[in-house]
Amino acid sequence: MNKKQKLTCCNWSLIIIGLLTLISSVILEATGDGKPLNVWIHIIVAVLFLFIVLYHLYLHFSTKQWISKIKKLKSHVTKILVIVGILTLLTGAISICHWYGTFEHSTLGGIHGKIGFLFLLVCVGHTLKRKWFFVKKRPTDSKC
Repeated sequence: MNKKQKLTCCNWSLIIIGLLTLISSVILEATGDGKPLNVWIHIIVAVLFLFIVLYHLYLHFSTKQWISKIKKLKSHVTKILVIVGILTLLTGAISICHWYGTFEHSTLGGIHGKIGFLFLLVCVGHTLKRKWFFVKKRPTDSKC
């Protein structure tokens, strides 16, 4: 599989897992339901989303000098996406530690939820800006 095919599979995976992350986020935020099963599903889906995002970045930037390459990007949306993504990751990691210790929702968990929704919103903008990629390249066009 060449790089374009890998990127196509990765991008479609991001859309699918991103939607699952959004659904699990809405379930937790809208219902205020902190049942352990729902939280674990959200954690598992979100961690999977994180790994696919990291693979997406790897396909674009390789492994060297991510920070300098991201700083050189022309798109402000992508730069904002990186910053909000890092904030989501940090607040999520701390929230998991708190939740795992107490099995209770925390204020930081609420902040993580708001930042996470902002991250997903910027992800949608990032994706829509590149909609030509998804219209032009369907998963059946490659060997996913």
